[in-house]
Amino acid sequence: MMPGAPLIDWRGAVVHSPDGRRLFGPFDWIVAPGEFWCIVGANGAGKSSLVGTVAGLLAPRGGPLLLAGRPIGNYDIASLARVRGLLPQSFEAPFGLDALQTVMLAREPRARRWLRDAPADREAALAALARFDVEALAARDMATLSGGERQRVGLASLLAQRPLVYLLDEPLTHLDLRHQVAAMRLFAGLAAAEAVAVVAAVHDVSLAARHATHALLVGSGGEVRTGPADAVLEPEAVSDALGFPVRRIVVDGAPSFVPAGEIA
Repeated sequence: MMPGAPLIDWRGAVVHSPDGRRLFGPFDWIVAPGEFWCIVGANGAGKSSLVGTVAGLLAPRGGPLLLAGRPIGNYDIASLARVRGLLPQSFEAPFGLDALQTVMLAREPRARRWLRDAPADREAALAALARFDVEALAARDMATLSGGERQRVGLASLLAQRPLVYLLDEPLTHLDLRHQVAAMRLFAGLAAAEAVAVVAAVHDVSLAARHATHALLVGSGGEVRTGPADAVLEPEAVSDALGFPVRRIVVDGAPSFVPAGEIA
């Protein structure tokens, strides 16, 4: 990959659901290193299908989908895992593993041998757990953790994988406000510091507006807006996408979105 080349390059993108229904598109989507994108839209708009397509779980429609300069279909499973990492909407750990073992699994694309306790991999896994404030749970069986604790272990697993493209489908699920903000700050900082790309499908427009560099907004009629977050996340467009009127206000210098009226 050439320095500065897009990490996601999908021209003429058309997003379909797993059962083949056309959801939205065509549109062009270019994601460069250092960018943190939030995907915003109503329930059922196709945010998860977009994330799943870029992850390689659904076949891309429309134009070719390039990841790090290569068509996604040219990657085998192992090489794809080194390029993109995915936190699905529902994170489920293999039965019988503790939190550290779960995160160690994510190191497999970087390791030479299956699930060996290489010191560097163990250190990376422990560091990832610490970044999400769950290092004290390293020895706990995943089945004993709360939903929020499991989600943070899932986020730590993605961090330990160290892909070029981080794909997160509703990463703030089950997290309290403190950990929601911490996660958004962490991924915003990660994109900027390590020149990776982060793409997150989120419902909280305020958190997206405060932390994302860019946004992809799916409108009520399937129209797509992409670009810098402050330009894309305009009140009128967000109101249309969510099917509910919102106002954009500024609190302590940062944007927030609040309801502008009552539900009809």
